Amino acid sequence: MDSRLILVVDDEDGIRELIAEVLSSEGYTVQSACNGRDALRVMESTIPALILLDLHMTVLDGFGFVRALVARGITVPTILVSAAANLAQHARDLGAVAFIGKPFEIGHLLRTVERHHQAA
Repeated sequence: MDSRLILVVDDEDGIRELIAEVLSSEGYTVQSACNGRDALRVMESTIPALILLDLHMTVLDGFGFVRALVARGITVPTILVSAAANLAQHARDLGAVAFIGKPFEIGHLLRTVERHHQAA
């Protein structure tokens, strides 16, 4: 596991790039993926310390991605970053350590990442 690596999984290019840029500027190593399938490919070679995950994506959504991780026996703290309704319930159901609704404030995102990255 790379203790500084954060995996950002979101199918919205602008959101994914913004989060990656903000986290990189704070000293984190960031990998990104545009859907769950690509994220699983990234995780074949490295396991991140933390995952920021959108729920509604094409190809393989956040729900399927989490199921695939569980099936592989991989446990990584995950923060849901989504505009999905019932986000708190989805976070509980998926075992996420936190959730952030879209649109989000950068400061809140950074505080949440820092809190859960330290715990990882």
